[in-house]
Amino acid sequence: MEDYQVLQLKSEDIDKVWVGVEPLIQDALDSMSIGGQNIFNYLNTGDYYEWARKDLLQIFIVVEDKQIKLITLTQLLPHPRFKVLEYLMTSGKGLKKFSERLVQTIEDFAIAEGCKRLMVTAPKGVVGYLKDWEELKDRHKITLMKEL
Repeated sequence: MEDYQVLQLKSEDIDKVWVGVEPLIQDALDSMSIGGQNIFNYLNTGDYYEWARKDLLQIFIVVEDKQIKLITLTQLLPHPRFKVLEYLMTSGKGLKKFSERLVQTIEDFAIAEGCKRLMVTAPKGVVGYLKDWEELKDRHKITLMKEL
């Protein structure tokens, strides 16, 4: 029997658990850099809080022993004929233990929302946690970022 829960937060419940979610978002933001410089200094945890309160992104949490162990943030992207669910970030501990059920919960949500595709930009090591996913290969482009 599993001793943890995977929950999707509703916008009206964000305030109840923000104290456990915010540090995990900050950890994820702190881990992103180019040349040693934080590339997300224009974003902060308050931005994610506001987006979640306005239902502009979704927060999925894994709770074990009454503590938030892992979070995944997603965003629904409208395309002309269908929606895409994009994984924005995952942060916390226990991905190996929690990934299968977390991924299934997110996929179920995406299907219910009419999504036809899931997308993620992540380190190659994440492939082991995402069954049946394929790496997008495009001989014409790579993804780069430049600060202006």
